[in-house]
Amino acid sequence: MIRLRDALTLARTKMKTHRVRTGVTVAISAILFGLILSVIIISQGAFDSVRRFSDQGVINDRTILDITHQDNFYSLFSPYDHVNDPAFIKEVQTRYDTLVAMKKAAAKKYSVPYDPAIDDQSPIGIDPVTKQKTITEYGISSPIVAQLTQEKQLAAIKPFDINTVLKPYKSAKIIGMISPVGPNTGQLNYMKDGKEDLHPQSDPSVNQNNQDNTLSMTKWPQSLLDPFIVNQSFDPSKGEVPVLVPYSAAQKALGLKPLPKNASNEAKLQRLREVRNRVGEITFSFCYRNAVATDLLQNAIAQSDEIKTNQANKNYIKPPLIYQLPNATSCGPVTIAQDRRTADEQKQAANQQLFDKAVGNYLGEPDQRKVIARGVGVFLGIGDSDYSTIEGAIYILLTPTLGDSAELLIPDGLFSQLPEVDRPAAIFDPTTSPESILQPQSYAVEFGDKNEARTLYNDLSNDANFINGSPELTAIQLGSNILLLEQIQRTLNQMLLWTIIVVSAVAVIILTGIVARTVSDGRKESAVFRAIGAKRLDIASIYGIYTLLLAFSIAIFATILSLMVALSADVILSPSATVIAKLAYMSPDTLAQFHFISVTTPLVPLVLGVIILASIVAATWPIIRNSRRNPINDMREE
Repeated sequence: MIRLRDALTLARTKMKTHRVRTGVTVAISAILFGLILSVIIISQGAFDSVRRFSDQGVINDRTILDITHQDNFYSLFSPYDHVNDPAFIKEVQTRYDTLVAMKKAAAKKYSVPYDPAIDDQSPIGIDPVTKQKTITEYGISSPIVAQLTQEKQLAAIKPFDINTVLKPYKSAKIIGMISPVGPNTGQLNYMKDGKEDLHPQSDPSVNQNNQDNTLSMTKWPQSLLDPFIVNQSFDPSKGEVPVLVPYSAAQKALGLKPLPKNASNEAKLQRLREVRNRVGEITFSFCYRNAVATDLLQNAIAQSDEIKTNQANKNYIKPPLIYQLPNATSCGPVTIAQDRRTADEQKQAANQQLFDKAVGNYLGEPDQRKVIARGVGVFLGIGDSDYSTIEGAIYILLTPTLGDSAELLIPDGLFSQLPEVDRPAAIFDPTTSPESILQPQSYAVEFGDKNEARTLYNDLSNDANFINGSPELTAIQLGSNILLLEQIQRTLNQMLLWTIIVVSAVAVIILTGIVARTVSDGRKESAVFRAIGAKRLDIASIYGIYTLLLAFSIAIFATILSLMVALSADVILSPSATVIAKLAYMSPDTLAQFHFISVTTPLVPLVLGVIILASIVAATWPIIRNSRRNPINDMREE
């Protein structure tokens, strides 16, 4: 019988005797498993760091969804589906006849010229093919058809109740609504550099696609923005709108030049501190004009351009009524610079106004006002960073999902403290209009149960939720990216498990070959041991220990390799990742650090266990086959 100590000595001797073979086997296997361990340790370190930073914020460890409802207008009623509908055509005809009769009577009363064929072309024509009445191409966009279409859409719409959607989800709690700021009629335009653009581009998309030229505002529940509010000296009595400012916009507003890409981490944090400390100095100007004031301004601009173009034209006759454009910084009213109209012309203009009032065309007096927004906090908006590769992934995982880099966020709690005169419903509460029911409605909903949030999120992402290509309900994550983080981690773990299986299979093949070769080379030795009284189990124990020594060597070197790779990644990436994390949460002074090394995952012991198991599996058949051989035959063959 061979003692365990002797078996260990013999196994170690075999490893030394075949050191090249053993070294190559250990190296290849250790590299394969070491790379897997490296990915596990680095990714777990990143996930742990994300959670560590998330736990620092008030909202970042919460599960919140933005659930938006948007009716598909054309699924409610589309005039294109009724251009040949006799009932719809009859309604349009009746309204048209009523309108023409009313305008004719009013025109006669106020001595205003009116020709229906010119001023109110009929939306109904004759189809050249069917010879039947139809809504013409012009008629589709006519005011009569547009008004009738909207009425039918409003009548068909079913009031949306978010509570019905959330009823199956017991942990769901509505925090508040997220509402874009903008009037139903007229415009609220950002005044770049404090100046109103009195000569806008002919193509409005030029400005819409240029974030340097436009900013928008959105009202948010206060509790979602509290972690980012730093201006505690904000005074609501001044009538300024409190806003959180995107980081890039804040730097620009403070006149700070963008830091170079090779700026030090300390410089980046110092810049963040400066922006946070000075955010209360930042103001943005917006100009609100109702529909009448907007049309008047556009007419005044067109008139001004016409006069400038014809300055050298001696035959050009200026209009009798000349408008004065407001100062670009004032958002003031359009005034009259010169009125050379005759008494009859002025009377005709007055009669025209009376006519418009009588027939419902009068839209009221022009109204305009300047709105000042004051910075109370700063956040990292979507699009605020140009980080790439690994840093970009960290940025995506960490950055709380709020607004984008061209959006100012209004905390509704601070906003409600403004004097009522400084938060007019015409600008900030368009829901007072009946047509507002056709606008998207967004609700911030918090879930105490992440599984419920994930279920609803996945349900609203399914294709079945889409109607005619337009979803009625959509959901995105707000604040924390915890659902995305968990999904990424689950997907990565699944990929790693499959990789472990594949690598284990390769390792089994390699180890089977090396153990079988070692067993084959020691047949004479085994036969001699058998001849002097050693049992089959004794011989098997020698090669079993030899296999375990191989396995432990692979596990040790794989662990060393993975820790070296992870430590190198941590040393290289940790400083910049920590800065990105602090930028993401706007917390330059937090002591938390972002690290890329962690062994808290059960995948680490799993891999080490797989190494041992793979070695045992690989050695089992060669050892069993060797133990069954006849020692006399092996001695004869030798």
